[in-house]
Amino acid sequence: MPLERLSRIVPHLRRYARAMSGSQEDGDALVQATLGAILEGSLEIEAESMPLRVGLYRAFHDVWTAVLEGGEFSAQMPHKVDERLQALSARSRAAFLLTAMEGFTAAEVAVITGLPEDEVEAQIAEVHREIDRQLATQVLVIEDEWVIALDLSNLVKDLGHDVVGVAPTRDRAV
Repeated sequence: MPLERLSRIVPHLRRYARAMSGSQEDGDALVQATLGAILEGSLEIEAESMPLRVGLYRAFHDVWTAVLEGGEFSAQMPHKVDERLQALSARSRAAFLLTAMEGFTAAEVAVITGLPEDEVEAQIAEVHREIDRQLATQVLVIEDEWVIALDLSNLVKDLGHDVVGVAPTRDRAV
């Protein structure tokens, strides 16, 4: 395995591991465990059957899954954005981050996670729905032109928010 090619992938894997675990310390420890297992020969990257990047992420997922199942994982207090990610199931979080952050296709995510591609696609769609739900808010439209107010209300609703009212002026809104 070309060490130079692997070293170019590791920073991206670290970023992903940190997002998956919710902390820099835990993410780096998981990457270190993955690389250690590869170097000692207890974990192999299937370089012949898949691209090196996919194989490394697959090896990481093997280690990550083993750690999660062993109950050894202790993510630290995540930031607010991280809390939303950590609230997702581990598999859904992985599918979302691998596609949105790392640029893998659903087919590659299926190889990395060992899940069927249709399940990966369903998880990604579910994460998008959950994120939309978490970001939805209530909106009060203030606009003195009723046609524009109606258009704004429809636009806000189409974006997944709840229009709680329409007022023609600030005083009326208050």
